Amino acid sequence: FSRDVYSYFALGLLLVEGNAPSTSGVVAIPGWFGTGADPLWGESTTRCGPLFLVLERGVAAFVPHDPLLGAYVFRLIAVLGVLLIAWATPKLAYINGISRSKAMWLVVLNPLVFMHFIVGVHNDALMVGIIAAGVVVALRGSPAWAVAIVALGSAVKPIGLLAVPFLGLIWAGRRATVWPRVRVWTISVGITVLVFVSLSVISRTGLGWLGALATPGKVRTWLSPPTALGMIFGATGDAVGITSVDTMVVVFRTVGQLVALGFIAWLLLKPEGRSPTRAVGLAFMAVVLLGPVVQPWYLLWGLPMLVAAGLRGNEFGAVVLGTALL
Repeated sequence: FSRDVYSYFALGLLLVEGNAPSTSGVVAIPGWFGTGADPLWGESTTRCGPLFLVLERGVAAFVPHDPLLGAYVFRLIAVLGVLLIAWATPKLAYINGISRSKAMWLVVLNPLVFMHFIVGVHNDALMVGIIAAGVVVALRGSPAWAVAIVALGSAVKPIGLLAVPFLGLIWAGRRATVWPRVRVWTISVGITVLVFVSLSVISRTGLGWLGALATPGKVRTWLSPPTALGMIFGATGDAVGITSVDTMVVVFRTVGQLVALGFIAWLLLKPEGRSPTRAVGLAFMAVVLLGPVVQPWYLLWGLPMLVAAGLRGNEFGAVVLGTALL
């Protein structure tokens, strides 16, 4: 269901040959088209974090001339991520007083997990698995280690950094005032920076990958509410000569991102009335639904935490219906 895995392999070859994936696309590799990488992303720089760059280099060095075998190695890595999700989900559900079997059915046995994490071989599987494991470790009383673990997950795909400040809420405790929270947030940032810098040195890529994080935003999909509204209003405005589609897409995407940031700030500053596990899930869902691009597997980022914390009201129906439709 995806050619992203061949892009992972091609990026690994790029690293093996000594090129920087933060400045070069896979088109820099002689015969790159034979790797199976999608031409749509041929000239794009990498969106992967330093840990996944290390894995890409390792796979490409292990099977340098066989993209298909490389794809199967990446699938094993994706399965490892799903196994981590399977390990963490029932534990999160138990800690939050939720049915473990119900959580397993909605999360681990969710068809989207098989379609996009295993069949699609997206690296999101490893990111989500590591982050879910980190939240378990935090709730079991080892928040510093949990931050380091979540930082590793974020080093697969940097959107995972969104979970770090919520681990700070667990670390500070439910009754903590502002300054104790600021203190643990500061420590959490320090741990995260240390992990990222270390991995960037190991991968020999530096921090150049930071500049490529907006690459997916170049694509317009109707699944993103802000982008869809921008295209609708832009087409209408263009028809009467008021505005253009490009302008309205930028406007609605900006508004969506500002609303998402405001919602996340509210979750962090007003944590009362919800568990930190649920807050992590809500934060990921807000970033996805209000973000510039939505892919079906993006909705799986926060699903383990949201389900394991307990679905409210119509959320159960939304999860089942959303899974069926997507």
